[in-house]
Amino acid sequence: MSIASVFQRFCFSVVLAALFGFPTLIAAQNAAWDGYADTACSEKQADFEEPEARFLLVTGNRVLEGVVTEDEKFFRVKTSFGSMQIPKVNVLLISDNMKSLYEFRRGGVEGGSCSTLIELADWCIHNGLREEGITEYRNAARIAPNANMEQFIAKRLEQLALGQTEKRSPIGGIA
Repeated sequence: MSIASVFQRFCFSVVLAALFGFPTLIAAQNAAWDGYADTACSEKQADFEEPEARFLLVTGNRVLEGVVTEDEKFFRVKTSFGSMQIPKVNVLLISDNMKSLYEFRRGGVEGGSCSTLIELADWCIHNGLREEGITEYRNAARIAPNANMEQFIAKRLEQLALGQTEKRSPIGGIA
């Protein structure tokens, strides 16, 4: 709502006040101002929409989640716990979802060893990708080099079935 339309409402309220008395003037003025304030606030709110949170996969396969901005040398990640600055050379991938980080990591272990698949499965579970983690444990079990490794994987799958797994750290979205 523009200032001109607020002025029109005000003028209209003066006419109403002349016809119906002073309390109507105050009510009309308040209505005119409320309409302007509501419109102004919604327009400002649209200008300052909070950007969507994004995920960064950094060296060491850590995951950071937050609002990401960048400059020439750094990515800045703002979380509900504060901000951090990550050198661009340490960022492997930026994505809008965890699934694409998993797919990126999965591409890096194609044809990998049993221990590499277990590491990926642990990473998945730790970062909230339970189904993908179970799949990776099963893939690792298929190529397990010995019975001890098979038992280890079976134990992990059993723990998952019982809900005994660690989840992604809520502190700063860091895992």
